[in-house]
Amino acid sequence: MRLTYDSGITGKEQNDEYILYFNSEIPLVYQYYFSLPAFSEMKPILLMTLNYEKVDGLQIATVRKSFPPNASGEFGINGIYTSKKHFFQNSFTVSNY
Repeated sequence: MRLTYDSGITGKEQNDEYILYFNSEIPLVYQYYFSLPAFSEMKPILLMTLNYEKVDGLQIATVRKSFPPNASGEFGINGIYTSKKHFFQNSFTVSNY
């Protein structure tokens, strides 16, 4: 699935573009390719993978790994981003989903 933003809403000259890949067994994105026009990367060629953890009954992407391509088009890990200590300050509950 491709996803982008409406520049009329975001006010950005160039909007990021995403290509999402879903797990066929559960409705979660397990990886995506994305662009970063703010850093002159106009095509969605940067790869991000996601690992989920159940937090308060909700599946939250707690580990993200980024993989930019090198000059040969091969992907190498660039960073690991881990989120912890999640809390929710809204009225959403598991029953909303």
